[in-house]
Amino acid sequence: MTAALLALCAAAALAVVAFAVTAKLLDWPRTQLRWPVRGRAAWLVGPVHVVVLETVVVLLVITPGGARPRCAVLAVLFLGYGVAAAVLRGRTCGCFGAGFTTRFGYGHAAACFLASGVLGAAAALVTVPAHTASLGAADAALTGAAVAAGLWWPRARAEQRATDPARIPLIERIVVYGSSDCPHCKGLWTHREQLAAISAHPVEFQLVDRLPGGENARRAALAEAGGAVPAAVGYRADGQRVYGPAVGTVPIRDLLRATG
Repeated sequence: MTAALLALCAAAALAVVAFAVTAKLLDWPRTQLRWPVRGRAAWLVGPVHVVVLETVVVLLVITPGGARPRCAVLAVLFLGYGVAAAVLRGRTCGCFGAGFTTRFGYGHAAACFLASGVLGAAAALVTVPAHTASLGAADAALTGAAVAAGLWWPRARAEQRATDPARIPLIERIVVYGSSDCPHCKGLWTHREQLAAISAHPVEFQLVDRLPGGENARRAALAEAGGAVPAAVGYRADGQRVYGPAVGTVPIRDLLRATG
């Protein structure tokens, strides 16, 4: 492995981390809603903790210094990613906010373990001049953040158009999407009869992880919900989507009231 290849691997890994931080922050409400860790464990590895940790890693790596410590820090981080992917297998991936609707699997874990191994070996075997590594790391961080922002902007504009209040009169049916492991969904499902009565249109409640049809059906439903739950989508009687998703308990209640 050459010094140039090491610098390239480290820069690519850092770009991924910078992309992840930026994507989560730009879509923070959805990031919190679809975060895969629930319950007491979220007090230790909640979205805030992970974003702070990733930000610290980015700052450490772009700070002038030796290349080996940089690679070692990134290797440990990607090792943590791999462990998390293995433990959370089957749950919705929240690494890049709500921009991707994938689920953790063995492929995620293997890729992270591989990256950790390469970076760890590089940290032990190869030396890169500090100034070269610093410039490459800074470029990678900026590139990752810029790409994340560029992907988020058109998505944000599309979501703004999708929830335009002028589209509410087109709604003839509402579907509220949730998940059995989502704490925000429990309150909605407990009071779903009262909530359904608020709207003048039929309201259906669907748990995406309990739909028949296997994994493909679940992925399609989660994508229809915009990648985060709870979410409500308005349809015409013929099934054409005309509004949403409205993501979160408050926007869902507001939509139901607006159609009452």
